[in-house]
Amino acid sequence: MINVSNLSFSYPNNRGIFNLNFTVSPGEVVGYLGPNGAGKTTTMRCLLGFTPPDKGTCQINNLDCFLCAPQIQQNLGYIPGEINFFDKMTGLGFLSLMHELRGTKDRHREKQLIERFELNPTGPIRRFSKGMKQKLGIIAAFMHDPAVLLLDEPTSGLDPLMQNRFIEMVQEEKARSKTIIMSSHQFDEVEKTSDRVLVIKDGHIVADNSITKLKSLQKKVYLLNLSRPEEITKLPKKYSATRLDSTHYEVAVLGGKINAFLKDIRLLKLDNLQSKVQSLEEIFLNYYGQNTAQ
Repeated sequence: MINVSNLSFSYPNNRGIFNLNFTVSPGEVVGYLGPNGAGKTTTMRCLLGFTPPDKGTCQINNLDCFLCAPQIQQNLGYIPGEINFFDKMTGLGFLSLMHELRGTKDRHREKQLIERFELNPTGPIRRFSKGMKQKLGIIAAFMHDPAVLLLDEPTSGLDPLMQNRFIEMVQEEKARSKTIIMSSHQFDEVEKTSDRVLVIKDGHIVADNSITKLKSLQKKVYLLNLSRPEEITKLPKKYSATRLDSTHYEVAVLGGKINAFLKDIRLLKLDNLQSKVQSLEEIFLNYYGQNTAQ
C-alpha cells in the first residue's frame, strides 16, 4: 500500500531524509520512531504530497504521492504533530469544512467519534484546550473511514483514558485491514498496535524490525540481594554483574536464556531475587549507542 524508494529531501542546514527505502503492506501498522529532528515529519510530508522529494519516489496505492496528492487524500487520514486550526471557526465548522474538501456527506462516523472521545465541538476552537484540539484532529482524520492513516504523535495532549481509547481504535482499524504509519514517543502505543518498527536517525533508517523481533532482543534484568556479597565471584564470567550497593547486584540476561541463568545462580545465597524486562524504549535507545533510557 505504501512504497518508499530512495527517498531524499534536504534542508539548507543539510538535515532531512536520505535514501529512505521501506514498504508498508495493506493492513499493516508500522511504528515510526526517532528523536525530534530525525526526519519523521519530513517523511510524512513527502507521503502527503506537501513536499516534493529531491530524489527518489514515494507511492500510496501505486499513485505518486506528489503528482496524485488530491486523489490520494480522498482516502487518507492525517494527524499532524503540531495541529493548527482556524481559531475563529467552531469545531463543527471545521469538520464541515473537511467534509466539503473531501466531498463526503455521511456524518454518521463523525458522530460516533465525537461520542467516543467525549468532545463538544460546538464552541469556537480558540477556546479549546490542547486535549480538545487533539480530539478534533483525531476525529477529522478518521471520520471519512480512510484506508491509509499517517499519524504524527497522535495522542499528544490526551489524558490516559483518551490515550487508551485511541489505542483501542487503532487496534480496531488494524483488524479492519487499515494501513497505518504512526510516529510516537509513547512506546506502549507502539508495542500495543504495531506489527513493525522503523527507527530513523539523522535522516537514515537504522532499523526495520518486527515487534516480535524487537521483543526477542529484550534483556531481562535480575536484581540480586546476596546474603554473602563475596559470592558474586561464583557467577559465571558470561554474565556481567553491576554492583548497586554492598549487597545488591544487577545482572542482564538475554531473552530465551532465563532457565540457564537460574541454574547458574543456584549456588548463591540469595535474600531476594527480582526481575524487570527491558522496555521497547530502552531497546530503541540502544540503536543510539545508549544502554538505558534517560
